[in-house]
Amino acid sequence: MRMARSSDAAAASRSPLLAWFSACPSSATTAGDVEVDSDGSFRIGGLEDGVYKLSVYCYASESDKARGRLFRNQVVEDVSAGTADVEIRLERKR
Repeated sequence: MRMARSSDAAAASRSPLLAWFSACPSSATTAGDVEVDSDGSFRIGGLEDGVYKLSVYCYASESDKARGRLFRNQVVEDVSAGTADVEIRLERKR
């Protein structure tokens, strides 16, 4: 599985966003957690066939907080294992 992150592309290009990705099973028995790469992509190996709930958890550094660069966590339901090109758009916190 991979994610292409694109919400604040200009800000993301200046400095990477620290985020973790989680795949929780809806109809399978395995789960996975990985850190999102600086380009917004991720890959989780070893997942069984099945349907997963994908979650992205964003963590702001002190520099991000000072600049107001804060994003909401996001969830996407019902994604089948092996799906490529999942895109999750992060929304800024206001």
